[in-house]
Amino acid sequence: MNFKKTIISMAMAFSLMLGLSACGDNTQNLQKSADLIFAQYKEHPPSRGWKVLSVHPDAKNNKLLVQILVTAQQDVNKLKSISRMDQLVVAKISCPKASKELSASLGSDTRIWIELRTNHTSLITSLCPK
Repeated sequence: MNFKKTIISMAMAFSLMLGLSACGDNTQNLQKSADLIFAQYKEHPPSRGWKVLSVHPDAKNNKLLVQILVTAQQDVNKLKSISRMDQLVVAKISCPKASKELSASLGSDTRIWIELRTNHTSLITSLCPK
């Protein structure tokens, strides 16, 4: 009877270790993906002089959030005045390009979100295409 409990305890501990190591791998992959995205934006900055504020890996929600500062007030006013569908088109254009290396690093479950914002408020938040 004691032997059976020991085997069950060992199996549970092994399962927990596998689960925790998978979380660690996901965190590393998210950070690698964030670094790739940041390097991509450094080489090919967003249009109109907008600035990348951060590429934030969120392991808990299995996503990356790219925050871009819309620098010109004229652009802010335009984004506020256009339809939601047109806003999503602008957000999509601002998304990072999906290279083979980035796609491999992201895996199939991780998604990239983009947030276009001013200094004080979020203008558009959208899911980027895969």
